[in-house]
Amino acid sequence: MRPLQDNPSVRLVVLVLAFAAVPLLRPAPAQAKKLNCRNLIFQGDAGTCGILDVVQIRMVDVKSDELHRSCDIFVQTGESADSFGGRIPRDVGAFGDCTPDFTTPPPLKKCWNGSSGGSCKYTWKGKKRLLNVCCWETPNCTGRRVGNYCNGGSNPFAKCTIPADCHDGGVCNMRLGTQGISAQKHLLTDTEPWLPTPVPVAIVSTLVALDPIGMTQLPFPSLGSCRARIAQSMQFLALTAVHRLVDCHRRQMLGEPIADCNSVNPESDPTDAISNAEDLVTAAAGACVPGGSPRALGYGTCPAPCTMSINTCAAPVAQVGVSCNTDTDCDSAPAAADGKCGRTQDWAAAASCMICQAEDAVVAAITDKYGNAGPGMQLEDVKCQDAIGRTFAGLLQTQLAVTAQCQKGLDGGKVLLAFCQNGQCVAPPNSIGLDCMTNDNCTPPDTQLCKYADQGKTRALAEIGARLRLEQVCQNTDFLLLDTCDIDLPGVEDCVIGNGRTTGTTIADVIFPEGFGHDVPPPPGQ
Repeated sequence: MRPLQDNPSVRLVVLVLAFAAVPLLRPAPAQAKKLNCRNLIFQGDAGTCGILDVVQIRMVDVKSDELHRSCDIFVQTGESADSFGGRIPRDVGAFGDCTPDFTTPPPLKKCWNGSSGGSCKYTWKGKKRLLNVCCWETPNCTGRRVGNYCNGGSNPFAKCTIPADCHDGGVCNMRLGTQGISAQKHLLTDTEPWLPTPVPVAIVSTLVALDPIGMTQLPFPSLGSCRARIAQSMQFLALTAVHRLVDCHRRQMLGEPIADCNSVNPESDPTDAISNAEDLVTAAAGACVPGGSPRALGYGTCPAPCTMSINTCAAPVAQVGVSCNTDTDCDSAPAAADGKCGRTQDWAAAASCMICQAEDAVVAAITDKYGNAGPGMQLEDVKCQDAIGRTFAGLLQTQLAVTAQCQKGLDGGKVLLAFCQNGQCVAPPNSIGLDCMTNDNCTPPDTQLCKYADQGKTRALAEIGARLRLEQVCQNTDFLLLDTCDIDLPGVEDCVIGNGRTTGTTIADVIFPEGFGHDVPPPPGQ
């Protein structure tokens, strides 16, 4: 296999990536670095329903053992997210103390003791709409922070990561694991006592929908770095593949005897550039092992057309290695509840799924753009056909770069998504320019994701540039002589831009699976 650094075409893609346009990000606080802390953000405003929503919030460790539970918190009519979040430090209350003082302004931070002997401090950062929660194993938010400590033995309460760290029969009590504490909620209308269950350890999860105030839990730090590495390698793979296939079609149209430029094969990738890029994805996935299994980090299934099993059973012993999607799949018998799905060894399969998804998305788009284009075309038609492929490649580069940069900032608590800016929607594409007061006026809350955001209007500007480039190169082209995605220039412009969006969001779903199953639907019109 040819070394990556010796491949001039790959070096070109690296330079392209280095200058990829990225969105302007709105500053926000850094994600809590200490695993005994978690950041929650709030968005939206309550409505005017006659029946007020009531919610309880609790903080738990990785075993779902409770650290602190709030009292009933009532959402007020027409209340803003800022108001609701700002009074959390005062109104979460504590076991046996559930009467908030509405006569004085709520404090910005307050410590509450839990019923199990621990405590949590709630700190509101109003300008950033962020609630920072840090918890201790001891009362009054002092002493020993929640952590991974030895229980018993000759060194009790010593920090540990494996049983061997605890001597003379001590047990390593992993209360934080690698992801730290988490928040759960219980609405008065919930049928489950606490949701989400299991506790989300991987991705941004909407925890509370309060007519319609939303409370969202930012990911733990190791996930953010894992996904950033995967995103970087997946961008490189996708752009390497698209440039190799575009170059293959150009060589084929100019007369080289090439059989197939609509797949990854030795003719379309003669220097093994794509194969080398695949190795980078595998390495990036392997670097995620310290954070847990693919399933623990949100990579639950591998969607069609690359349907393959990602995760395998970790318990019980008789089931270890069996393919699974849920813990129930691993139970030793129906309803035994002793199964655990997901092992760190599964990252190789997860990488294979990501590679398949990225290459399938690129191949589908290139096939749509070139069809069965081959030798014998007029030079002007070759130039237009080549411009179609390279314009798509440029759009895909922008889509992936913007999404990755946005998600890195969001995962790390450095960016808040803003679909509504200065009274107008800036994203998604079907809402651009509409009047708005909140993000919800532009797109529903469950689609307010980085893959649709355009904070700095980078995606929109790239699409305008794509139209100008195609108009410049293809204005005199008879598209009936091409085997491309439409029969006239406006239609081709639309399909190239549309494919840039859909291919970008497809690959984004693979990198950032916001929920088990990779099944977040796109907004209408996407």
